[in-house]
Amino acid sequence: MMDPRGIRWGRHEEAAMTGQQRVLAALRCEEPDCVPYCEIGIDPAMAARLCGWDATADVERGDIDEAFNIEESPYTAEQAVALADHLYLDNLYYVMRAPVFTDKRAGKHGRLFYGDGRIASVADVEAMQLPDPHDPAALARAREFLAAAAGERASFLITRAGIFPTVLSLGWEPFSYALYDDRELVERAAGRFPVSHGA
Repeated sequence: MMDPRGIRWGRHEEAAMTGQQRVLAALRCEEPDCVPYCEIGIDPAMAARLCGWDATADVERGDIDEAFNIEESPYTAEQAVALADHLYLDNLYYVMRAPVFTDKRAGKHGRLFYGDGRIASVADVEAMQLPDPHDPAALARAREFLAAAAGERASFLITRAGIFPTVLSLGWEPFSYALYDDRELVERAAGRFPVSHGA
């Protein structure tokens, strides 16, 4: 498969920049050798088809915990590199989002949809069990992704803290009402999430 831009991450003789150099140049408002191409979320069902991986039984049966958990990285470091190679991405991304407390529904091919929120009171907020962002196992996996990028691609951390997990955990409509009727609930919930997963 030929790179449609005529370059391939510094391994091609015509490449002037690696993916990492390309992204950093753009962030510095400098001119890269071409427009960086980055993604921060690729559907696992689509990735399996693109890369010729085994049809994922977990996806087919709609097991959302295994098929598409958008709160964690859906790929190993090796899979992420293979997918980036296939799509000619300038980045790898590692997902470390705070969990949300909501009903989760599986759509076609296990795609995840959030339903009603499960946080309805301050007592519910206090009962939330949030993971430790300093957990050595979680950090070790993040380091695997950094090592896989190896200076060749930019490394992105995808996280979610504060107001958005609060909205999802309360539910859009209850959150909207709570902004007026129960401001303490909103503030207590929003205050818990950055403790676990601050950007």
